Formats: sequence, C-alpha cells, structure tokens
Amino acid sequence: SVATDIANMTITPSGADPTLTISINGVIITADTPSITVPLSVGQNTVTIIVTAQNQISKTYTLLVTRSAAPHWLISLPLVIR
Repeated sequence: SVATDIANMTITPSGADPTLTISINGVIITADTPSITVPLSVGQNTVTIIVTAQNQISKTYTLLVTRSAAPHWLISLPLVIR
C-alpha cells in the first residue's frame, strides 16, 4: 500500500544475466535502469513484469499496489473561493 499522495512510481529491475529482456506494463527496459513512470490510481493497481530469457522462456510477475483514498475528513472540507 502507498499513501494517497503517491501518484506514480518507477521500478528498477536488476538481473545478473544481461541477456534478459524485461518488460514492465508492455514497455521493454534494460536491467538496472528505472522503468517508465507507472501512474497509480486510487485503489488497486496491477503492474505486470515479464522477464524473458535468451531461450525465449518467460516468467510473469504481477505486482499489486494499492493507493489509499484521501482521508474522509479531507474530502469533506468546505471549499472557499474568494
């Protein structure tokens, strides 16, 4: 879980094998390089990571990140426009 003020994240995969192909939400990245920015909506977010070896055998990892909603008291504050 992450706080409501966390609107996005990056993932930096690391792998000992430089021939691995790593895909995060469909975008191929290089090991030890931050991914594209992954936006986080309030609620549960799914990040799919696919690691493919040189022999084309793949392993899929699913990362679930839950972004908290704004506290109820914050949502109910009156809006004052001057």
